[in-house]
Amino acid sequence: MIVGGVVAVAIVAVLVLIVVNNRGGSSSLPDVQAAAAPDASIPVNGMTIGDPNAPVKIVEYGDYQCPFCAEFNKDGMPPLLADYIATGKVQLTFVPFSFLGDESLAAAEAAFCANDQGKFWAMHETIYANHNGENIGNLSASRLKEMAQKSGLDMDQYNACIDAGTYQGDVQNASATARTAGIASTPSFVINNGDPIGYASWDDFKVEIDDALGNV
Repeated sequence: MIVGGVVAVAIVAVLVLIVVNNRGGSSSLPDVQAAAAPDASIPVNGMTIGDPNAPVKIVEYGDYQCPFCAEFNKDGMPPLLADYIATGKVQLTFVPFSFLGDESLAAAEAAFCANDQGKFWAMHETIYANHNGENIGNLSASRLKEMAQKSGLDMDQYNACIDAGTYQGDVQNASATARTAGIASTPSFVINNGDPIGYASWDDFKVEIDDALGNV
């Protein structure tokens, strides 16, 4: 009986470990890393970055858990910022389309709260720089707090914003805006009010931007 009891306890322990691992406990995730914010000399207006007189206007629809969005932010955003936004050719607006789960909603809400402090783009870059997968605890409340701190936010103000659910409605409205615009996947981009396009590579996306510049 004693041996049977020990075996039963061991089996339960193994099953608990399997469940925890399948849920993607945050303890297995890498430490949160800070990301560099865009150059402070680039004009910013909330979730829009770039010269308001730029001839090409781009709207990006993204989900903070989307791996392809993180790929764009890693490979495409740096040259877009350096070669097009900083030079006054392009203005970019980000619209969160949070459809991949609760962590997507939480991250978008955190970004809205960062925007209250004029830190949207710092938080935006930090969230994407810490992409580690979907619905695995990567964008838990505690990790988002770490990201907010590393992005230079006033944490009392941030915590109050999150605790009050200040931007839950805005997050839902942003997703509704994306659906109304015909967005079905992320990342999607609308250039100068054209049809939505996806992102395959920076070289392909650059062609789209250059074509738009050639038409204005």
